[in-house]
Amino acid sequence: MREPLDDADPHRAERLCAEVTRDALGDFAPALLLLSADRRRRAQVLTAWTVALFDFALRPGLAGLDGDRLAQINAWEFRTEEALDGSPPGQPIFVAMAREEIASPWPREALDEIVAMSRRWALAPEPANQADNDDKDDADLERAVELGRALCSALFGAECLDAPATRSVAPLVGIAILQAQIPPGVLAQGSPAAWIEESEAIRVTGAPPGWRRAASYARRALRARLRPSSSGAKLGLATRLRLLALSIFR
Repeated sequence: MREPLDDADPHRAERLCAEVTRDALGDFAPALLLLSADRRRRAQVLTAWTVALFDFALRPGLAGLDGDRLAQINAWEFRTEEALDGSPPGQPIFVAMAREEIASPWPREALDEIVAMSRRWALAPEPANQADNDDKDDADLERAVELGRALCSALFGAECLDAPATRSVAPLVGIAILQAQIPPGVLAQGSPAAWIEESEAIRVTGAPPGWRRAASYARRALRARLRPSSSGAKLGLATRLRLLALSIFR
């Protein structure tokens, strides 16, 4: 795997994180428009960092190369620690992580849990038969919730880890990162279907202004994706704008 080019320009790092986040979140990306600029940037930096980390854990080209997966994850963790401790970061995502660390320190335990999760996923065995496939579907749904909790903690601190907060964050980021692996039919039958039944006035302890609206958009987008007529297809621009408007004004 080619080493990312070093680039210490913070503005280019910010744009890169925003681009990675838009690609990763897809239909859920407009939710971040409902956050303040500072909080949106922080969520984009964390998402880009997480996407790159799980790319090492899940990339098909590394199938069977557990040693390579773990080596890449270990290197990513080490360089993250260096950047947050004040060493020149170089790689754009680390530049952005270090800049956010100065503004507000990242909860290290939450980042450590996300890294540990990537290692567990990297070593997860491939399903050998249909029964194993069914078990994998269940495991993927649990992973989405687990990842949602860790990301919620990394963004807002451990005090946000009540059930409503978990349900609001997991669809926005956890499902987005895993959505290529989880068929829409499985989503419709699993716990994400219960998430969208939560009250639109969901309260997220410790969350910044705008997050309730962002969570509302995420649930509306997930509901639209799970409709039988949609077949999991991507949402059109008009649908995204309509869901944004509903999340703002209702």
